[in-house]
This record gives sequence, structure tokens and C-alpha cells, in this order.
Amino acid sequence: MPVVAIARRWALALLVAASCCCSLVLAAEHNYEAEQHFTLFSYSIQPPYIEENLQNRWWDFGGDAYMEVNNYIRLTPDKRSKNGHIWTKHPFTSNSWIVEFEFKIHGPSAGLHGDGLAFWYTKEKDSTGPVFGSKDKFDGLGVFFDTYANGRHHFSYPRINAMLGDGATEYDHDNDGVKNELGACEIEFRNNEQPTRARVRYVRETKTLTVQTNFYGGQGDADWVTCFVAENVRLPPTGYLGFSAHTGEVTDMHDLIQVKSQGISFSYKTGQTPPKDDYDAKKGNAQQQKVKGGSDKYGSSASSSSNRPPPPKTSSGGGVAHFFMVLFKLVLALVAIAAICFGVWKYAQRQEERSFKRF
Repeated sequence: MPVVAIARRWALALLVAASCCCSLVLAAEHNYEAEQHFTLFSYSIQPPYIEENLQNRWWDFGGDAYMEVNNYIRLTPDKRSKNGHIWTKHPFTSNSWIVEFEFKIHGPSAGLHGDGLAFWYTKEKDSTGPVFGSKDKFDGLGVFFDTYANGRHHFSYPRINAMLGDGATEYDHDNDGVKNELGACEIEFRNNEQPTRARVRYVRETKTLTVQTNFYGGQGDADWVTCFVAENVRLPPTGYLGFSAHTGEVTDMHDLIQVKSQGISFSYKTGQTPPKDDYDAKKGNAQQQKVKGGSDKYGSSASSSSNRPPPPKTSSGGGVAHFFMVLFKLVLALVAIAAICFGVWKYAQRQEERSFKRF
């Protein structure tokens, strides 16, 4: 068989191998067929917030929180030194989940105001404390919508940031949680005409936490702006959902309007199984997190109103880092294959030239 023909066969085989490698890499990154969402009514709340007995069967209210039954749950009034909270009565048991909620932080002051509102997923509940109205040294996740800077920073306020608590580490009040934050972004959510929508998504199978905001009410993906994405986040297997707010020397009204919780389930191909949850109550929260920043512009379907808040400024790296890492691996594999094919081709060409010279 001529050398050139052999070389061509080798090159074809290597190209086929390259295609297989690409397929395997993509399959490793996306190893499920479909994702389904289902509403968790026991962990959702909307107007009217109470039933005939003036209670809610799924949620507890506490502190200085009160409500306008058909309008809002006011976690704090516009007064000093107030704390209010709302917590689910039963622990959240869905492995992967999405919690979307609407809120308004507003007040008459154009100067100093505060302090902010928090979303919680923790092992304990109903504890009033100094961290946006809830206890310090919490075990689980806190996402903070902060309107007052306790320290001096290079970034501005209002600001969203998050912390993964291990039950022993204190929230860094003096530096507004910067020391232990998972990720953050700067975004104007105070005194907006429309309520701000926020989405917290956690996928236990990939240990990925995503925080997004939406100011326009649209349901499409383009209406949501990513604040940050954090990887390698290990949350407790079960936890209570909660919201709290706090005022100190400066004040604001902190209103929660509605909460919608959804579970996430994944369908896997035959022979594939979901990743195992390796959460460890003593060591899980001490893992180092990798953070990705959010997008820097709103989707194309966003409203064109001149009153829209500016896009969030992320305090982390690029939000598409994960995509480019996968792309880099694929390109690297293809370059290696191409180099081998080129070497085989050059070798075959030289052999053909030598054979020609003999005649």
C-alpha cells in the first residue's frame, strides 16, 4: 500500500478520535438530558399572606414585621433599631432549587439610609440578631441586599453579596462581609418605582450557586441579569428559607412582596447517574469557592424606560469563564490532533519525494 494512502488513513483515524474527544468533553460538562421545575407551594407566599385564623400555615413572622394583607410584608418600618423576619415552618428538602422573590427597599431619605435585607437558607431559624436582623455565626447561606456601607470601599452602594456560613465564622460587619463573600455586584435597587425581583438558584449536583436580578417583570432569560455565579458551594442537605431586615441609626422600609420556590429535577441518560452529594457538616463549608462574575448588560427584551437602574457591576471575574475553559480544552485537543496529522502528512510527502527521485 502506498505511503500516502497509509498517511491519509492515519489522518482520518486521528480526526475521528478528535471528534470523539470533543463529544466526551461535552458529555462530561452536560451529563443530563433534561431539567424540570416544579413549584413548592409550602415554601412560597403571596398576597393575601394570612388565612381565616390570621395565620399562615407555612410561614412564621417575627420581630417588628407586619403586613398589609394584600400588598406587602413590611420587615421593618422607617424607624431606628428595628428587626423583622419571616421563616418557613418546615425545612427545605429539595436537593436543587430556585427561589424567586420580589421586594422593595425605600424611604424618604436622599442621604444616609439602611441597613438592608437578607435571604437565608440555614440549618436554624427564627433567631433575631445583628446580621440584617438575623443571628450571626449562621450555618448555611446568606444573600445580602445591602444599602449602607460600614467601611470604606472602592465599590459603591447599594450592593448584593453573599456568604457561606459554617456555624462558627462571624459576619465581617466592619468591612460589610467582604472578607468571606462568595461573590458580589453593585446595583441600584433602592427607591425604584417597580419592585425588584431576585432569583437565587442552587444546583446540588454541580454545587453551583447563581444570584440574578430582574427589574422589568419579564419571564424570559434575557430579563434576568446575573450578579454572580459561585462554584464548589456545599450547602446543608436541609435548611429553612427565610428573609430578614434591620435598621440601626439609619432607616428604610424593607418590604417583601412575594416568594416563589421551585424544585429542580434532572433526567439522565441510560447508564448515567447524578453526582453524589459529599457534603460534610464539619468540613463542607470550609471549602474554597471559585467565583464567576455576572453579565455586564441587560437582555434585549428589557424595558427602555429612562428610570431603569444601571446594570450591576460585579466584584468578581468574567461570567463566561466556565464556557471559555471548556472551549480552551477543546481547542487544545484539536491543536494537538492537527499537529500530529500535519507531521504524518509531511512524513508521507517526503517519502513520496524520495520514491520519485529513485526513478
